[in-house]
Amino acid sequence: MNTNSSLKKNLMYMFVCTIGVQIVNLIIIIYISRVLSVDVVGLVNLSQAIILYFTLLTLFGFQTLGSKEVVKSVEKDEIVYSVISIRMIIALLSIVVIAIIAMLMTKGESFSTILLLYSLTLIPLCFNLDWFFTGIYEMKHNGVFNVIKVIIPLCIIVAFLKSDSDVYVIPIAFLIGLIMAGCYHIYKFKSKGFSFSKRDRMKRKLLLTMALPFVMTSILSTINGNVDTIMVGELLNEHELGIYSNSYKLIFFLISMIAVLFNVTYPKLTKLKGQELRSFFGLLTRVVIMFAIPISIGGFIFSKEILVLLFGKKYIEGSMTLKILMIYFMVLFIRELCAYSLNAWGKERIYLKIIGISAIANIIINYIAITNIGIEGAALSTLFCEIMTFVLMALSVRENVNLSYLKETIKILPAICLLTAILIVFKIAEINIILVIPISILVYFGVLYKSGYLNTLRTFLK
Repeated sequence: MNTNSSLKKNLMYMFVCTIGVQIVNLIIIIYISRVLSVDVVGLVNLSQAIILYFTLLTLFGFQTLGSKEVVKSVEKDEIVYSVISIRMIIALLSIVVIAIIAMLMTKGESFSTILLLYSLTLIPLCFNLDWFFTGIYEMKHNGVFNVIKVIIPLCIIVAFLKSDSDVYVIPIAFLIGLIMAGCYHIYKFKSKGFSFSKRDRMKRKLLLTMALPFVMTSILSTINGNVDTIMVGELLNEHELGIYSNSYKLIFFLISMIAVLFNVTYPKLTKLKGQELRSFFGLLTRVVIMFAIPISIGGFIFSKEILVLLFGKKYIEGSMTLKILMIYFMVLFIRELCAYSLNAWGKERIYLKIIGISAIANIIINYIAITNIGIEGAALSTLFCEIMTFVLMALSVRENVNLSYLKETIKILPAICLLTAILIVFKIAEINIILVIPISILVYFGVLYKSGYLNTLRTFLK
């Protein structure tokens, strides 16, 4: 199978799996937001934001490194045992640290209990073997793992979560989902003749050392993505936290969608050189611009309607926050192309340095903005730091390829202007958002088709 055919197959497979899982996640968020009060939703989201750092610490960068080692190693059993044992030690230590954090934070007994229950999910997380199945080119098992991980919590939450007093159902549901998904991975691992019996202490030490840069990168990237939620939780009240964090949940949903595009194109970015690389980078730029701008414009104009449609009128005051975050999403979408490219071209140190600078700036600016402006300040500081990160990464990427963001934007400007005009008219006429979305998509892509620009997408998928 040639590279382009493989790219298309992986894109479609990962797209379907990711879309399905993320839609289920969104349904869970919507259900929780409509059943619970804004304040309690804020506490749940804060605990999830904190747990995310310990999740990344437990995974310890093996999602990337582990796959590479499995591909080139004969003793795959040793790698799996080493990774799981490293993760288990980190998970147990993390639970102790989380318990201390729960005692020190002044968010009440309910929050402490939610956080502690979420910490237990780190143990079954150790048995997430998606990196192993990626390494042996059987990613279908990862799709099943992710489906189990979200479907079981959805069923439990819908069945048992009826009011604020049932809030503990949420972390318990996710814990059960991860346990069942982990059991599936273990079963498939053993059914292929592998075992957990092969142990190599030196291999474990080597993997631990090799994984450090990966986990550092993940944590610094996450600081840029969700430190605002944690700081809003610490500096403002639970109600404001609930309003802000739910707006960001929508952005996170969109970010999860674009990850599909970059994950499947990453291998090709690592292999191509010279003119082939420049041509492919230009093609990828056109695809990014084609989707980033219209999604952001639509979300900006109809921010209020989107929040009401999904979460209810009690979240309407987050409209301005979502508008700012939609601009942030557009910048992030464009910036991610530079980020993946830097890693693909062996410039991990430059990437790590940039996100390190951005993470420090994010914490400082968020503190100043949140204490003076509130949740809109958190959104503005996140946007500002993302723009700064994009500029720094773009300057580094220009050493390898020519950036054509402005040129590609000008090419689709007629379609963007028409779409914006239609959206404004629909907004003034108070047309239902459920009708606005499909009509806008048809108009936008219809104009791109007539102009021939849509051929870019066809070329990309070939």
